[in-house]
Amino acid sequence: MRDHIEAIVRETVRDFLQNEMKTPSVFALIEQFPRAGPAFSAHLKKLRETHELQTFTAQEADPDAMLKAPVVYLAAPKLGTAARLALSMDDNPLSEALIQRQLENRPIVFNRSFLPQSSGGRAGKIDEKITRYLHTMQQEGILVTTSALAPEAVTSAKKRLEEGRRLIREADVERAYELQETVNVYAGDVLSPLAADRARELGVTVQRKGGNEVW
Repeated sequence: MRDHIEAIVRETVRDFLQNEMKTPSVFALIEQFPRAGPAFSAHLKKLRETHELQTFTAQEADPDAMLKAPVVYLAAPKLGTAARLALSMDDNPLSEALIQRQLENRPIVFNRSFLPQSSGGRAGKIDEKITRYLHTMQQEGILVTTSALAPEAVTSAKKRLEEGRRLIREADVERAYELQETVNVYAGDVLSPLAADRARELGVTVQRKGGNEVW
């Protein structure tokens, strides 16, 4: 009897610890503290009104927890992070976790509001690079947003996760080509434009659930 009671106590304590240590639904990474401090804080406060949000600096962030979190929100990313996501550069533990999330189609929301904002001359070239990075990230399924629209973007990311929606990328098409397989597109799946172009280029069959070929 005593052993039975001790087993129940151990199980109760274990469940309690697991609940206390569970990963937040939104893992917010803050890589830099913007000059517009009050506005930045206000947008995080607004997010917390509708989402279970936990914030981490780059020094505090645990790559494993970032990988497992339902949604990762890059609240104040640096330009280097945009480059790493766009170019799939996993040269540090945090970017490695983010790239892995991309490969697994796990939601990432990227706030572009605090990236360099300037124009003209050399700065204009930087703007062009940022635009290119953001476009590539969107093509790869990352939700690019602003501080004002962040709550809606995070809600959309959660909904996509709950629906099990899958983004089919160029890499998926190339893998299908190497294995001589068909790319199956199920209800709710999203075929990126770049993946569609790559499928046409390689002659890979893209087929929707139910047997109808897209091409």
